[in-house]
Parts: sequence; C-alpha cells; structure tokens
Amino acid sequence: MYIQNPYPKGGKEQSYEFSGTAEKEISVSAKEDWTNGFGLSFEYSVEASVKAPLLAGGKVTKKGGAKYDFAHLKSSGDETKKKKTLTWRVGSSRGQLLKPQEAVRCSASSFTGMFQSRWTGTVRARFRDDSSFEYRVRGDYQSVGWTETVASCEPWDIKDIPEGAAIATGSDIDMRAMAFRA
Repeated sequence: MYIQNPYPKGGKEQSYEFSGTAEKEISVSAKEDWTNGFGLSFEYSVEASVKAPLLAGGKVTKKGGAKYDFAHLKSSGDETKKKKTLTWRVGSSRGQLLKPQEAVRCSASSFTGMFQSRWTGTVRARFRDDSSFEYRVRGDYQSVGWTETVASCEPWDIKDIPEGAAIATGSDIDMRAMAFRA
C-alpha cells in the first residue's frame, strides 16, 4: 500500500498511519497409534494301541489342534486450536511528516513457525499379581510454535507508484504555535 501527500510543492505536510490486523490459527495436535495382538494355540494327540494275543495288533493315533489370533488397531489423537490476532501500526511522528509530493510504501508480513515430529514410546502394563508386559506406541506431534507480524513504511518517490496500486492519502494536521512571555 502507498500513502501519498498530493499537495503541490510548498503545500501542507501530512501525517500518516498504516495499521491493520491479521488473524492466525495456532494449533497443536498429537496422534497415537496402538496395535495389540493376542494369540492362543494348542495341539493334542491321542494314541491308542490294541493287541490281541496270538492275533494281530494295531495302533490308532488321532491328532488335532486349534488356533486363535486377535489383533486390535487403534488410532487416537487430540488437537487444540486457538486463534490469535496480530496487529501492527506504523505511522509518522513529529519530524517525519509527509512533505508535499512525497509518498511512502507500506507493507506488512505475518510469519508462522511450525514443529513436526514422529515419536515412539514404551508403555508398561502391570497386573494385580504384579506381572507386567511392555508394548510400543507410535504417534505424530505437530505444533505451531510462534507467529509474528512485521510492518514497515519506507520513503517512495510519488512518480514511481505503480498504476492500479492501492493508494491512500495522508491526513492534514493543524499545528498551532503559542508563545508565552513572562
């Protein structure tokens, strides 16, 4: 944005102010993935032998088994978001007024820093009988760590303002001089 003093040379000086707001969303999210597995199997074998004296004999074997597997996958997470309003204000001060046929080019930028990481943790489950086992948990962590706004106004030649650019006009100031005599 450009702010200009359109008065002809020798005209009034003007003050200016460039201000605004930007809204940023700050978020933190953590996600975890759990995998639990359980398996059970058993086998059996039954053998029987039959012998008849002076006759034949035989042997019968019966084998079998069963297997059971269970897997549980779970993914959970938490996300916290909040909005932050960033404001900026740049303006003229005494001694830095816009002289006639002068301009300033003002700009504002907003920056955001982010952190993202995968993580792995070990969880220990303990039973009442004091036995325990461990399993691993994995997840993702993401956070917007900081946000900042930078604004500035720099002197600009009024003739170099591009056509179609956003242009504002400075504000007239009334200065009064007083003299005190004692």
